[in-house]
This record gives sequence, C-alpha cells and structure tokens, in this order.
Amino acid sequence: MYGLPLISKSNLNRLIKLQKRAVRLVTNSTYNASTGPIFKHLGILKLEDMIKLELLKLGYAFTNSKLPQPIMSLF
Repeated sequence: MYGLPLISKSNLNRLIKLQKRAVRLVTNSTYNASTGPIFKHLGILKLEDMIKLELLKLGYAFTNSKLPQPIMSLF
C-alpha cells in the first residue's frame, strides 16, 4: 500500500479495521458509526495517516541530510 515490505496489505487492512473498532468501543459509538468524525474529535491519527507521516519525516530527514551516514548510504 505505502511501499512497506514488512506489512502485507491484508495485515494492514486488519489493523485498520481493528483501530476503527477500538475507537468505536472507546467512544461507545454504534458498530457502523463513521470513524472520521470520531478520530477528529479525539485528535487521533488514522493508521494510514501515521504511516504517511513517518514516510514524510523520513523523506524530510533524507533531503536535509539529517539521517545517520550508514542510512544515508542506503539511498
């Protein structure tokens, strides 16, 4: 999905569903409530957004040469 070789697409989808279920349980929402507003109200990032954020942070660190030298040499 985001170029992550460590997580298969099916496992990532399971984690996303579990995160949505957990957020609904925490807020006592119905099982089919839309989770977008719930995440926004709680101030929580969705799993997909967390992954995107970490990839953007890595890209920023790379373009500004802020990664350790052994990691920089991998790119």
